[in-house]
Amino acid sequence: MATVEAALKDGDATAVPTAVDHVKQIGNTAGLASLLLQGLSNDKVDVRETCSQQLVNMAPDNQEVDDALMETGLKDQDSVVGKHAAEALGRIGPAAKVAVPALDQLQRNPVQEDDVRKAASLALEQINKELESPADVQ
Repeated sequence: MATVEAALKDGDATAVPTAVDHVKQIGNTAGLASLLLQGLSNDKVDVRETCSQQLVNMAPDNQEVDDALMETGLKDQDSVVGKHAAEALGRIGPAAKVAVPALDQLQRNPVQEDDVRKAASLALEQINKELESPADVQ
């Protein structure tokens, strides 16, 4: 875990994925999502982008992660971070239903870049699709 912390502290976006992979190989991933969420607040755009991509890859089912992606990731000024946050929320599925209003607002925002709006739309489809039970589909 120290390697991820060091990469984030140093603002070294290129070292983050390698450090995350190392932590996953060791199998001690407790706290990894929290570190990556802290990285979403980094001053460097490339670090925020990298952390958001790592969260997409992890697609955690964790309320703290859901809230942080919604509050920080979706509101980031960088479109890549916003897109990654939407993708991660979509992968989380029904557990991310609290993000539906924010994702809906994001997909309807005409000022937002197309790829971010598309990612938000897809995330909504993934969340809502999984929320439907087989009895609801006719």
